[in-house]
Amino acid sequence: MRKRLPDLKVVTIPGITAFGAAAALAEFPVGEGREPVTICPAADDLTAVRRALAQGGTVVLMKIGKRLPEVLDLLDAEGLLDKSAFVSRATMEDERIETDLRRLKAEGPEAGYLSIILVHAGKS
Repeated sequence: MRKRLPDLKVVTIPGITAFGAAAALAEFPVGEGREPVTICPAADDLTAVRRALAQGGTVVLMKIGKRLPEVLDLLDAEGLLDKSAFVSRATMEDERIETDLRRLKAEGPEAGYLSIILVHAGKS
């Protein structure tokens, strides 16, 4: 905005992060004790997601979008579906909170739009 409208006064106001809102809605504790918290985009190659899960702690998967089926398959293979929560469209009229991620497997990839998956990857 500053580049396009240099005379425009822009004010940044701190707020609640998307993953913070999702965790609160799902009643999902983030970073308990000395547990690490890793925020990882899932939009492209899932190599970074695999690395984050291997590190343990709480893993916040963002930018899931159409990769939802692949992310669910990965979490299933790692035995983490029962340690995860899915939140889409947090704070919007059509928000969805799902703690049984197996229900998402029957849905199309569009269910991942505007969604976050919170994972307790263990090893803490």
